[in-house]
Amino acid sequence: MSGHDPRSPLRSLPWGFLGMVALVLVFESFAAKHEKDLFLKIDAWTWNQTGRRAERPGPSPRVVCLGDSLVQVGVASPVVEKLTGLSTCNLAISGGQAASTYYLLRRVLDTGGRPDALVLDFFPRHLQSSPLAGLDPWTSLARFDELIDLAWAGWDAEFLGRVAIAKIVPTVRSRPEVRSHVLAALNGEDRGDHHHVPPSLRRNLEINRGGSSVPRPRARCSRRTWRLGQRLTFQATGPAIR
Repeated sequence: MSGHDPRSPLRSLPWGFLGMVALVLVFESFAAKHEKDLFLKIDAWTWNQTGRRAERPGPSPRVVCLGDSLVQVGVASPVVEKLTGLSTCNLAISGGQAASTYYLLRRVLDTGGRPDALVLDFFPRHLQSSPLAGLDPWTSLARFDELIDLAWAGWDAEFLGRVAIAKIVPTVRSRPEVRSHVLAALNGEDRGDHHHVPPSLRRNLEINRGGSSVPRPRARCSRRTWRLGQRLTFQATGPAIR
């Protein structure tokens, strides 16, 4: 009679570790499935949409607007088209940096676009800081080839590793949203209004060719102040689109 137990190989498996891996995979799958509702981040969604718009096939725009939120909410593509007669696209993003502007413009050029004019805006503080300091907007905006190019230019392999992991692992890139959702659930708060992209935002981005026009702040400033800001905006962008 043999003393060999046929079940011993199964007993030797690290079931605790395998169970932990299974739970991680289940939660990561759940986070990936609900990244656009439960763990939605509006900025990340708009960054992703802007990146896709830069690669959108079709007639290339003759005026391309790039930069940060100042251009995103302050330059209305339909108005520029009406004043200049040139097709216009707004590819500015919230928190836009010089590096993100470069890659968005390169996508336009790679798809055959040859704009006649560029409207550019750079926030001084972003020019003074390294684009490799944080994960945003790279996890939602950049492709892997762009990440490699950016990390190579900055000689920063750690940046490439951090962003690559965040792009692959849903809970890493959605960590703040997961945390806030768990805290809201523990506090009994209703976050139902945070679980979708407002249809008004989708329509706003589509009508304004990537821009996000905001209503006139009547209650916050006088009509004279608003007109002054509007005039300064057009003075800043006017020479670039003539």
